[in-house]
Amino acid sequence: MELEINDKDFKMEQVSNVRAYNRQQSSMNQTKLCAKFQTFSRHIQGCVYLYMCVHTHTHTMYIYRYVCVRIYIYIHTYIYICTYVCMHVCMYVYIHTYICTYIYIYMYIY
Repeated sequence: MELEINDKDFKMEQVSNVRAYNRQQSSMNQTKLCAKFQTFSRHIQGCVYLYMCVHTHTHTMYIYRYVCVRIYIYIHTYIYICTYVCMHVCMYVYIHTYICTYIYIYMYIY
């Protein structure tokens, strides 16, 4: 069985957001890049998100990196479960790193 997936969620997209705060806060330049990838089994698809933020107020620069994967599991002919797994890694200039993962499961019914 071939799974047809709406490609609009996986198309190459680049979104830039620039937010300016007042002097007591920081300026942030945020860029998002999503690149589609697909494995040989066609059950695993996803994209890699890259965020870069510069805080001028505290003179710190850090990078947000998101690695997201969607896994499709068949239940019936028109029912399957899509598991969305995302890993979030933040690396600060102070060599302070932390990793958090979360899993979001939802179901499509056609």
